[in-house]
Amino acid sequence: MPKNKGKGGKNRKRGKNEADDEKRELIFKEDGQEYAKCFACLVMAVVKQCVLMGSKRLCHIRGKMHKKVWIAAGDIILVGLRDYQDDKADVILKYMPDEARLLKAYGELPESTRLNEEIMPKNKGKGGKNRKRGKNEADEGKRELIFKEDGQEYAQVLRMLGNGRCEAMCADGTKRLCHIRGKMHKKVWIAAGDIILIGLRDHQDDKADVILKYWRYEARLLKSYGELPESTHLKAEIMPKNKGKGGKNRKRGKNEADDEKRELIFKEDGQEYAQVLRMLGNGRCEAMCIDGSKRLCHIRGKMHKKVWIAAGDIILVGLRDYQDDKADVILKYMPDEARLLKAYGELPESTRLNEVMKRDGS
Repeated sequence: MPKNKGKGGKNRKRGKNEADDEKRELIFKEDGQEYAKCFACLVMAVVKQCVLMGSKRLCHIRGKMHKKVWIAAGDIILVGLRDYQDDKADVILKYMPDEARLLKAYGELPESTRLNEEIMPKNKGKGGKNRKRGKNEADEGKRELIFKEDGQEYAQVLRMLGNGRCEAMCADGTKRLCHIRGKMHKKVWIAAGDIILIGLRDHQDDKADVILKYWRYEARLLKSYGELPESTHLKAEIMPKNKGKGGKNRKRGKNEADDEKRELIFKEDGQEYAQVLRMLGNGRCEAMCIDGSKRLCHIRGKMHKKVWIAAGDIILVGLRDYQDDKADVILKYMPDEARLLKAYGELPESTRLNEVMKRDGS
């Protein structure tokens, strides 16, 4: 008897790939048996495969193979045919990749049979398909440029609305509300200015569905090919480079955040624009809302020492159903955002912005 090699007894548990290294005698089919290629794996220890003689059968994996032999789509297996059920069979064994190559070389498998390793690319050393990727890592992967088809249109994102929706201006000149598919959530990050491909709806002309997002180099190619209008400003052309002032979590001074551009937020149901009249201390302020009501507004704790509000500022407040004379401050608009709101007609023409009041006072 040979000495123990230190790998345990015959009943020890082995890993998934350990048995691949062991050489065994090549087993050929016998009467009542057939070679097959796995087509798709189903639950309950059943494999749906295409037998190489041309019959598609539903095959059962024996209990002794459970958690010991791992079968996947594309594997070559040996099955035992059933006399009483021609559309079903039993899996006898799974051939290793080198055994499948030998079977093909010996002529046991048709020449048209594509082995698993011939259709699957080699691992590039970056982990499996379920690994976590960074936000911009997918930008490096080159893919074939996709052009629009019938029922599709190019569009540029105007603003994100939340809840998987965005507002986009299509190349045909129509502004549409676009829905982002669930399979793109937390995988494809869409922001204002991005070029996207959308699918139009026959029953809703003002709505569409986002099919894919074009990367920056793809958007430049589309513009150079004439697919996008010349007046389209790409994101790379309108976004300045990083000024080298640190990451998003660094500490900022009082007035430094005014220089950062952000998406313009409009009011929704249960919200209202307001102008601060005076600060009362203790996280409170008195504001005149656009609807003509004067309300006592509470500043949320997460805004303390981060957002500095003064008299004359334009703010967005959330109304209270149970207290009509009180409200909660949601955000403070920067001077350029306040000017845009007034230009868009969201604020009355009689509204005097903070910087106008300061100029008149001087």
